[in-house]
Amino acid sequence: MADSRANFKPRAKGVPAQALADIVPDLLDPVLQRRAGLTTALIAAWGEIAGGAFSGRTVPSRTIWGRADAALDGSGAAILVVAADPAVALAVQHETDALLARVNGFFGYRAIDRIKVERKSVRPVTARPRPAAPGPDDHAAAARMVEAVGDEALRASLQRLGANVIARRRRSSP
Repeated sequence: MADSRANFKPRAKGVPAQALADIVPDLLDPVLQRRAGLTTALIAAWGEIAGGAFSGRTVPSRTIWGRADAALDGSGAAILVVAADPAVALAVQHETDALLARVNGFFGYRAIDRIKVERKSVRPVTARPRPAAPGPDDHAAAARMVEAVGDEALRASLQRLGANVIARRRRSSP
């Protein structure tokens, strides 16, 4: 079995680390564009685009692109396929003109010519609530654990991490 570190290249000095949130859209957008004709920005903003009544019950599924020359003559070339929960699919169908205007407003130009509604079960997307911040007892316990660390910045980072771990364990234990 080959060493897993054989192809590892250390990060060059002076090259700052990047946040994952900054890298992922650049990696996923080309894949989503090829596979479904969607962008992460459209998917992320769908709750605002669809509006309150439809945001958790609909989701953009894919984009069907027409001929390239059809887009040039202004006839529109794209159809946005929206998966809608069967309970709201008829209401979404009646609101496609308003939804189409909001989608094209999001893009800033007439990117979508029409919307096709598919009746599918859509799982509502809910944001997980952020856990409560660690309390003073958690910070004190973490400070006792890392008091032997010599580097000030490292000690502060380890103390924050330790306080969060202690608080999470305290919340999850019965």
